[in-house]
Amino acid sequence: MTNLLTFSNQDISRYRLDNRHIPAIHASLLCDEVESLGLDSKPVALACGRKRADLLLQHERITPIEIFKALDAAISIIGHDSFGFRYGRIIDSISSGRTTRVAFSAPTLKEAINRVVHYTQNIPCVVTANADINDDGFRVRINPPWSKNMLPLSLHRFFTEAHMSLVFKKMVDFLGRQPSDVILRFAHEEPIGENGFRDLNINVMYNAGENSISLTKAVGDEPNVQYVKCLSDQAISLCEERLREHSQQQHLTRTEQVKTIALNWEAQQGPTLCQVAQQLHISPRTLTRSLTCEGESFQRIIDQQKFYLATKLLKETNLTIDSVANQLGYNDASNFSRAFKKWSTKSPKEFRGRQTTVPVNRLSI
Repeated sequence: MTNLLTFSNQDISRYRLDNRHIPAIHASLLCDEVESLGLDSKPVALACGRKRADLLLQHERITPIEIFKALDAAISIIGHDSFGFRYGRIIDSISSGRTTRVAFSAPTLKEAINRVVHYTQNIPCVVTANADINDDGFRVRINPPWSKNMLPLSLHRFFTEAHMSLVFKKMVDFLGRQPSDVILRFAHEEPIGENGFRDLNINVMYNAGENSISLTKAVGDEPNVQYVKCLSDQAISLCEERLREHSQQQHLTRTEQVKTIALNWEAQQGPTLCQVAQQLHISPRTLTRSLTCEGESFQRIIDQQKFYLATKLLKETNLTIDSVANQLGYNDASNFSRAFKKWSTKSPKEFRGRQTTVPVNRLSI
C-alpha cells in the first residue's frame, strides 16, 4: 500500500493541517475498523507515525494530515469508504467539545441549532454550520473545514458521512426518538455497497448540492429529553468565555498573544510551540513566521517567562537550586544555572545571595 496524499503549503497553512489538535483515538478507531474484518491495522498506525498502542494514550494528539493518511490507509486495506456512517456513531462517545456541549444541552432542538450556528461562526471549530429557519421548518447545513478539492473523493465522502451520522445521532438522543419527517441531503453521489443512512428508513438524497438536515417546525419546538438547566448554563458560560478570549486575541499582536498564553500557563516550565499554536488555531510554522516578522522569537518569550518565574522562586521561597531548576523543566541544575546566568549575568546562587532587584525590562511577559 502506497500513500499518495500530498498537500500544498497554502492548504497546510490555511487549514492548520500540521497542528496537533486531533485526539489520537480517532486514528485508533480506524484501526479497530480494520481489525474487525480480520485485517492487519499496523499500516494505519504507521501512516500517522505512531505505534498502535500510542494511539490510545489519553493526551496524544495527531495532525489533520496524519488522520487523513490513516484514513487513506484504512480505505486501501478495507477496499471501500462506506464505513463513515458507523464511524460517526462511534465517535459520538468521544465528542465532548464546547460547541457540542452547548448545543445538546439546550432546552429545545431549535435552540440547539441556533447555538451551533452562533458559536461555530465565532469560534474556530472542526465543523461549522448554518441554518435557514422559517415557518415551514428549518435546514441545517454542515460544512467540513476544508475545501472539497483538497482531498480525494473517498476521504471527503467519508468525513462528510461521519459528521452527518454524528449530528443525526445526537438529534435522535436529544429528542428521545427518530423523527420520521427528516431529510438528509448529501452533495456527493450515493456510495456503492454498505449504506447505513438508507437503513434509517428516512428520506436520504444524494447529489443534492449540499450536506444538510431538514426538519419540520414542529420538531424544532420539541424539548430536549435530557435537559438540565445548570448543565446548559455551564455550557453557555464555557463557550462565552472562549468567545471573549478569541475576541481579545484578535486585537493583540502574535507576540502579545504568546506572552498572554505563557503567562497564564499552569505548568511552570511553560508551553511548547505546538501547544501555543494549537490554542491560537494556527500551525507552528505560521506562528514562528509571525513572531519573526514582529522581531520576536518563541524561545525568547518562553525564556522571559522562565526568568521571571526563576527570580520569583529564588527570592520568595527556600527551594534548593535543584528544585527550582526542576520546576522550570530543566533536567539538572547546571543547565538551569547556565541559562539563568545568560539572562541576568549572575548565577542563581549569586542572585539569591545579593537579593538583586530584577530589571523591569527583562520581565516584559
